[in-house]
Amino acid sequence: MSTWSTKNYRVESADTSVHFQECISNAYARNVEYFEKDIPFFSIVVEEPPVTAENANSWLIGTPGYGSSPLTVKGPRFLEKTRKYILKDFENLVTHEMCHRFQLAHFDFTTPCWLYEGMAGHVGEQTPADRYWWVLERGINELAELHRPAQFYALGDYIGAFSIAYVLHTLSDKKTIMKFMSQSTRADDFEESSKTFENVFSFSIDSLCERWLSYLESSRPERSKT
Repeated sequence: MSTWSTKNYRVESADTSVHFQECISNAYARNVEYFEKDIPFFSIVVEEPPVTAENANSWLIGTPGYGSSPLTVKGPRFLEKTRKYILKDFENLVTHEMCHRFQLAHFDFTTPCWLYEGMAGHVGEQTPADRYWWVLERGINELAELHRPAQFYALGDYIGAFSIAYVLHTLSDKKTIMKFMSQSTRADDFEESSKTFENVFSFSIDSLCERWLSYLESSRPERSKT
């Protein structure tokens, strides 16, 4: 493992190539562009473990860490072997995990989890918007079921969260979304969060869900509607 640093972060990885370093740099820049501010200096650890039957199928390929604990992600070689990721997919993964650090650093935000994860998927561009319709094929989870982290991660509904966060960004602006994050607390239950949501956005969670379902239906390929 080698170590290299910029003014914003320290990276520990086996790969020090220019293209790899650009992925990390781009991931940070994409978050700064979205949040319009930096975060405190932090560490990144990029792991390249041997592929095993257990880790090849694990959904846990990145964690944001917080404070002095490092952001940790699986590396490009591992992801290529297990998920057929290209280098851009790796960059998007790092962007997603960095987004969580920005959310935590500026808003201490994790709840509602559908927006915590949904925003990271939106900023990370991990699923093309024209593929979100697949949520309809799999089945819709209610936002109340995706509110608390324990509920969300038990279901693992990332594409649902990504898609509704995408729709929210078409209905509102970043400033308002960040205002909602700043007024949300981890103690909020779904009902309290829904009231805060309506006060901030001037439309209800139910209205958001209606627009979400309408978007999913309208983007669904004709062959899948039969």
